[in-house]
Amino acid sequence: MSDDLDEITFTREFPNTFLDCFAALEGRVYPRFGMTKRYCRELPMSPFTEAMKDPDNDRNKVGLMRSMDVGFSGSHRWVILWIAYNNAEPPQLVINPNDPGCEQLIEEMLVYAWEKKNDKPKKEHDHGPDALRYAVTSNHLTGLVYVYRAHYYENAFKMDKAQERVARDIHEVSGWEIPPDRDANDIANYEPAAFGEQFYDNVCDRAAKGVINLFNGWGLPFRPHPQPEKALQINSEVKWGINHVNALITSSAWIDAPKVDRQEQLVQEAIRWMQGKTPNGRRWALTAEHEEALRRAGIEYGQGQRMG
Repeated sequence: MSDDLDEITFTREFPNTFLDCFAALEGRVYPRFGMTKRYCRELPMSPFTEAMKDPDNDRNKVGLMRSMDVGFSGSHRWVILWIAYNNAEPPQLVINPNDPGCEQLIEEMLVYAWEKKNDKPKKEHDHGPDALRYAVTSNHLTGLVYVYRAHYYENAFKMDKAQERVARDIHEVSGWEIPPDRDANDIANYEPAAFGEQFYDNVCDRAAKGVINLFNGWGLPFRPHPQPEKALQINSEVKWGINHVNALITSSAWIDAPKVDRQEQLVQEAIRWMQGKTPNGRRWALTAEHEEALRRAGIEYGQGQRMG
């Protein structure tokens, strides 16, 4: 196993509580997220919108943003999330259950799961969670993250003028409109109406470069979600982002590179080896470091020993 085994993987490999055991069996990526008021409730928008009216407001603390995951295949849905955040609040993830699109996001969060053999999430029900991950990691959101609106497009690649339609929807749902004296055929002519929303940031899957360029020309300044420094990644960028979102869900402070105790990790690995179990289907053997960890823990171990 890697020296940088993260807390989420460690919990799945070595569950310590009943909740951890059920989550490990279920294989959910976000095991503690559920249909409770802790995670699913509608919040007032005024604290966010009023803060944004203040010219001295720190955009890194309170604001609105949008995040997009682009899909052009039959199984890949196109998703846009509207997010309010307040980094001055304790860490928490809240999704508006009264918004039809957010209902789909909640469903995906509940069934998004790990592959059984490979230590990575399945490419199923990941569209909304991916967009959420882009938002949270792109702006290092560590406080209250509230998804107040979401739009899902099924089979977007089959829609006539899909990109134009999605761009217009994003503008109009955000409270923007084209003034009567402007060319209605030009998507770039949208302007905020009386109650039009303003956004500090717009992030998108960086693989969708063509869409990002188009949308920027249409007054939707989406930027590619940045790749984190390798030093901050735990096994993979996706798992790094998943840990970030899980930190919000568990209402715990985010640490860029959470580590488990190396001594405890070695002991747990050795015990599993003696029980005839191997992590993630890989073949491996005990090392001198494992044997030393067992000795320090007061666990007797004989050469070639297996616990049957």
